[in-house]
Amino acid sequence: MKKLLAVLAGCLVIVVILSNSVSAQEPKKECRGLESVAITSGDSPIASGITVSAWVVCGRLRVEAAFQHEQAWIITGYKLGKLGAEKTPSSYEGFAGLAVGHFQGAPWGGPYLSIKKRLGLVSISTLQWPGVYVWQPRSREGYPPNTEWALIGYVMVYQVDIGPVGIFYSGLDYLDDKWNHLPGISITKKLWSNFSLSGTATWNNNRDEWMFLIGATWEPKR
Repeated sequence: MKKLLAVLAGCLVIVVILSNSVSAQEPKKECRGLESVAITSGDSPIASGITVSAWVVCGRLRVEAAFQHEQAWIITGYKLGKLGAEKTPSSYEGFAGLAVGHFQGAPWGGPYLSIKKRLGLVSISTLQWPGVYVWQPRSREGYPPNTEWALIGYVMVYQVDIGPVGIFYSGLDYLDDKWNHLPGISITKKLWSNFSLSGTATWNNNRDEWMFLIGATWEPKR
């Protein structure tokens, strides 16, 4: 019950943020269309195998679609704030929206919130992403009945970036599994102005093993 109340509270916060964003947004701008395309391979707190995702932007409205072999999702919402140059210590940006998708045939939905703030050459960021499943995913078939009142998953990330290197702590609460602590490190290398490579190493506390992920991101030139 506490988990469900947390998700409902998150939805309420997102609705308030979106309402303020819509009322305070700048005059309507021309839609830029495709903003970026990313391809990753490996494992992370929210990815397994090959993942293809794309962001589309129209003014402050942003939409992401992501596809994996076991899951897919769509996130839609509004961009918050604006991240300026590295020497702008008070600059920040964020994204607040709602997400729907499926994991192993089980539909789910919930709020999505990310915030990033720059402090000189250092930036700090967080992601808060709870969701409620309609029924249990295929991999839970044959398991004992879920002991919780609602089928809830929750991903949270806190990260500090210094230049191309990021140090993060992730937490994953998946149904009635034990809370999974997932600390790690990431490196991003921009090869060209619109193309970058990245890699992450995450320690999976519940499985006592490392998870590795590599990826590439492309942004159309404007």
